[in-house]
Amino acid sequence: VCVCVGVSFCGCTAFSPCPKQTQISDRLGVEHVPDVMRAIGYFPSQQEAEDMVNEVRYQNYAETNEIVTSVSLDDLVRLYINHRPVGGITMQQLEGAFNTLSGGSGQLKSSDLLLLLQDHGECMEEQELTAALTALLEGEDGLPQVLGADEFISSVLAL
Repeated sequence: VCVCVGVSFCGCTAFSPCPKQTQISDRLGVEHVPDVMRAIGYFPSQQEAEDMVNEVRYQNYAETNEIVTSVSLDDLVRLYINHRPVGGITMQQLEGAFNTLSGGSGQLKSSDLLLLLQDHGECMEEQELTAALTALLEGEDGLPQVLGADEFISSVLAL
């Protein structure tokens, strides 16, 4: 397949092969698996994405001593089915998790939430995390001092 059809400087013609031909394959590089998962609506964490990629890379390593570098459509479907959440998280589970984080009070200081997210969440710089939470909470004056479960669920998670 010529990738430069209509480009005058390529040098290919209908009678000569194109020097810039691409190969079409039914396989995808394992490094693209997380992007495909996101494209079909599953948004794995960085750790989950890394786990999926490593699962594919080392699936045959014990037998062949070789790392797999590409996946088929069948592999992608299998990964999606095996790794995506089966059911959604209920409001009761969200409220319970927030209450656990807040020590049962139902209120969590913004500074404590930032520390928890930095220690246990995705890798983000403090400024980036503060800016994201401020935008989600629609606060121009910075983060509120204290967050309740309802405010967190409605503003940050938009549920």
